[in-house]
Amino acid sequence: MPESDRLPSLALLAFDRFVIIFSCMHEILELRDGLQANVWRYTNSGAMLRMHRHNELEVNLVLRGRAQYLVNDRRFDLRPCTMIWLFPGQNHLLLNQSLQYEMWVLYFSCDIVKRTATAVDDRVLGVDDPGEYFCKQVGEDSAGWLSDLFQSVADRAGSTALFNAGVAYSLLAAWQQYQAAGPSALGTDLHPAVERAARLIGDEVDPMPMPELAKRSGLSISRLSKLFHDQTGVTLVEYRQRQSVQRFLRIYARGRRKSILQAALEAGFGSYAQFYKVFKRVIGIGPLEYRRKIATHSPTLTHPSRRATLGQ
Repeated sequence: MPESDRLPSLALLAFDRFVIIFSCMHEILELRDGLQANVWRYTNSGAMLRMHRHNELEVNLVLRGRAQYLVNDRRFDLRPCTMIWLFPGQNHLLLNQSLQYEMWVLYFSCDIVKRTATAVDDRVLGVDDPGEYFCKQVGEDSAGWLSDLFQSVADRAGSTALFNAGVAYSLLAAWQQYQAAGPSALGTDLHPAVERAARLIGDEVDPMPMPELAKRSGLSISRLSKLFHDQTGVTLVEYRQRQSVQRFLRIYARGRRKSILQAALEAGFGSYAQFYKVFKRVIGIGPLEYRRKIATHSPTLTHPSRRATLGQ
């Protein structure tokens, strides 16, 4: 993969469509005036996100790469053409993303869901927690058609009326394609200690000693480490390292006068050598190269003019 293709998208650091306010596990998404949804193309930044939920119905359509979702106490493996619906009452966490991971993300306001999903088969979209999970592989043709549709809607965010009409159509079109697809993915049940550990790590301000993490998760260090790797596909050490990189990115982004070393130490790394090794493994390029790359990119949310090729 060309180095430029590995560059994390600054769309994740500065959304111009909405503001995210973290309040432990519950996110408040503020839609831009008049708009009834957010529609954007997410690319892997290398950072980890917290276990969270929000009042809006969400649907993701994977375009490239692989990742995993932890939804409540279950893990779902994501690959090209996976469509997953996330409801307001479902805690979820995206993790273990491949470098090229890319997907469409749509958030729908409660109001537009209520006004649009009125048919009997559609009303489940308006519930807080349906008590089941909605994740399927849709056909490649369906995924390509939906991707074109989402792009067209995203391009019309400057016209409130056109955008909202397109959002309502996208909601029903995506749900129809989902229903027409094959059987739902069952996912993998997570041990409660694994789910608890993922939440604790995601909410860390300062790195928690491993014995304390294991104690609060209810298992021994060895048992927790094995279960975590078996059920998430990533080791506890790697998961925490990615979280530390995320902390670095936040600290460095808000503290313009901080050096890379200062931000790295504040994020919990013991030395620049340790930080450099972890950063390059997680992001794909070194921190200095990353800084040079982001300096040439505008921190706004952009939508590519063409649909991504569906593939590995």
